[in-house]
Amino acid sequence: MPKAASSSLSDPPDLNGRCGFPPTHRLLRPAEFQAVFDSAAFKVGEAQFLLLVRHNGLDHPRLGLVIAKKKVRRSVDRNRLKRTVRESFRLHQASLPAADLIFMARNDLATIPSETLRQALVQGWKRVQRKAAKSAAEKTVPEKTISDQTTEPGAQA
Repeated sequence: MPKAASSSLSDPPDLNGRCGFPPTHRLLRPAEFQAVFDSAAFKVGEAQFLLLVRHNGLDHPRLGLVIAKKKVRRSVDRNRLKRTVRESFRLHQASLPAADLIFMARNDLATIPSETLRQALVQGWKRVQRKAAKSAAEKTVPEKTISDQTTEPGAQA
């Protein structure tokens, strides 16, 4: 009987299949990272980190982490940051746009508490949503061409 209890505790509930973090929701190959670095649609900057965003054409967001040893010296701190960012992404991915996101650490990220980082990430995810909605709205608005704006001298409008 204790075995059944322990196995149910080790398997967290899957809420509509959207709360996991499978490999399909991660940036894994260098070419995937390079595509975002080369052609990011927009950036979301916070004091502690930078998010690069590029639309991916899939039906879900993907996350890549760049936490350099130069920015966060101790491996225990780097691992804590990665766990915190992955967990926050996992919880908020249903509301994020279908885009590739790269989280880049800035200086002094290791000194802030995990709760402060979680709050900053929530603000970052909200800003990503707003900017993605704004860029999508800008793409759907048709632009007037010069020929549309000018009329011929004898034509009636």
